[in-house]
Amino acid sequence: MKKILLTLSLLLSLNLGLAACSAPVEEKKETASESTQVEKMKLQVDETNIKTDENGIFKITGKATPNAIVSIDQPAKKVTADADGKFELEGQIPSEKSHEVKILAQKDSLEELEKSLTITPHDQYVQKVLAKKSKKKKKSVLKRRLFKQRIRSSLKQKLA
Repeated sequence: MKKILLTLSLLLSLNLGLAACSAPVEEKKETASESTQVEKMKLQVDETNIKTDENGIFKITGKATPNAIVSIDQPAKKVTADADGKFELEGQIPSEKSHEVKILAQKDSLEELEKSLTITPHDQYVQKVLAKKSKKKKKSVLKRRLFKQRIRSSLKQKLA
């Protein structure tokens, strides 16, 4: 019995000695911010009131989440932001009037971001568009008059 007790006490002391001599085990605890690093969508535009050039061309610049798709609704255009998130959208205004445009940024499963911009045409562009419309209107009026004259003359010929 003494031998058994002596053996057990020897084993116990060796076990405690080994435990005391070993290096402490570091427990790695993740903080809440480390475990939930969620990328959020970003969308910034350099200007919210954009003026076209004299040809009706506008340019929207800004910064979004890197590699996000940035698009506008009217006219429908889209580009992909570069690795730094910079983007540049160019297009032609669809009419001679100012209008509001929705700009949208989206990437994978991130929540989409949308902003509103106003695009205003340059005064010279408005004059060009109105001049073209005026020419078209004059042509159509002339065509109608010519058509009416032809009908009248054909009726006169038939009646005569």
